[in-house]
Amino acid sequence: MNHRLAAAITSLISAREARLAAASQALDLLNPAHVLDRGYALVFNVAGIPVTDAATVPVGSRMRIRFQRGAAEATVTATSDGDQ
Repeated sequence: MNHRLAAAITSLISAREARLAAASQALDLLNPAHVLDRGYALVFNVAGIPVTDAATVPVGSRMRIRFQRGAAEATVTATSDGDQ
């Protein structure tokens, strides 16, 4: 009986470890920094808030652009609507 109990516990622990690993991987994929690994950049306004809509950015605004390695500051000279 002890052998069956130990085997059941081992199996349960293995299953839980697999679930934890899958959940950890799923959570890791949600990390916004992973877009940087794919060649994209993250853009923030001067308050450090991510910019998601060009319509919210006045010409002349200062932006901080974060790349996979390093960052840059930029000034908006023009904006456009849509996917241009």
